[in-house]
Order: sequence, then C-alpha cells, then structure tokens
Amino acid sequence: ASKPNPLGYVSIDVFLDKIKNPSKEVKDILLQIEAATKNSNKELKSDLKKKLYGFTPSATFKTRRAYSDIINFTGLAVLDFDKIDYVNEFKSFIFNTYSSILACWLSPSSKGIKALVKIPIVKTIDQFKEYFYGIASEMQMYKGFDYTTQNASLLLFIGYDKNILIRKNPIEWTIKGIKRNAFDNKEVKPIKNIHPTEKQKAWVYNWYSDVINSITNNGH
Repeated sequence: ASKPNPLGYVSIDVFLDKIKNPSKEVKDILLQIEAATKNSNKELKSDLKKKLYGFTPSATFKTRRAYSDIINFTGLAVLDFDKIDYVNEFKSFIFNTYSSILACWLSPSSKGIKALVKIPIVKTIDQFKEYFYGIASEMQMYKGFDYTTQNASLLLFIGYDKNILIRKNPIEWTIKGIKRNAFDNKEVKPIKNIHPTEKQKAWVYNWYSDVINSITNNGH
C-alpha cells in the first residue's frame, strides 16, 4: 500500500464499506497501531501503517502517485484531525455541523478522525487547493486540524469504524481560499486619495455614535 504505483480502483461505496467492515487481518493491524499510539511508539506505528492499504480519494493517477500523473480529480477533499480528546463526540459534531461532509470515521490510531468533503470536480492542482483552503479557513478553528491533506496525492490509509457516519446527498462545498501568508501585497495598487462628501462623513459619524451608544455593559 505504501508503494507509489496505484494497484487499481474501488468505488466510494466499497471504500466506505471496507472501513465499516474490514477484514480480520486489517482489524488486527489496526489494533496494533492503536496500541503503538498509546505507547508513543512512533517507529512501530509507522511500520504497521505500511502494511495497510492506502487510497487517494481526491484524484486518480496513471502509473505513479505524483501530480504529473494525475488523470482527473474526483470531487472529494480529505480532512484529517489528530490527537482529539473526545474523538467520538467530535466525529458526530463535525459531521452534523457541515452538510458538505460525505463521510466521517475514526483514524487508524482511534485518536483522530478522517472525513471526505464533497467539492466541485476541478481541473488543476491550483483549483483543488483553492477549495481545500476554503475548507481549511473554517476547519482551522478546531484542534488537531492537519493541513497535509492539501496534497491530492497523499495516501489515506484504511481505518476501522463500525459506526462510520455517511451522508447520501452531501451539499457541495463552494467556498474558496488561499494559503495563509500566500497573499502578495506587491501586486496591490495603492489606493488613490479619497475625498468623502459631507453627507458621507455625517453617515459614518452617526453610525459610529449609534454603535457606541448601543453598549450597555462591560461585556462589550
């Protein structure tokens, strides 16, 4: 599963069913990964994950898992949250809060969650990242959010969650964004001198006064 060459294709329904009902072999490996996580054995955890099948839900590839070999995008983005204190509660919360989430389940370590978000089917990496950062602008407020899934070729390892949450008709996510600190202020043209009218000045003054007068306690 850790090899860069794709082995084949599976439908999204089969993929989600394998998370809900994995083979005994996969269950055994996942139990070992969970134990390694509890014991903070990162090396063992890494070695065990190499035995799992990995998937690339965001894109399909020709002969290797690289940007240059992308055939097409699938209309799915992956979310990854790690080191969550109340993982099952958070899984339910994130799924119920965002109707664009197609599915949500526990990570292989059972200390985080994975989710699939429905986005438009894009044509380029840049377009994919625009939607990812649109999602990230919302998800970054939650503890454990991982930005690495901006990489459409990143492997998503199979997990086990018999209580995986699945939505039949997710609403497409349409908000776009940009990477933090990626804005180039050199391209911004300076604002020309603006000369407001007396009427505009009076409107701003009255609005500001109304806002100040609406304060009734120290909570503001």
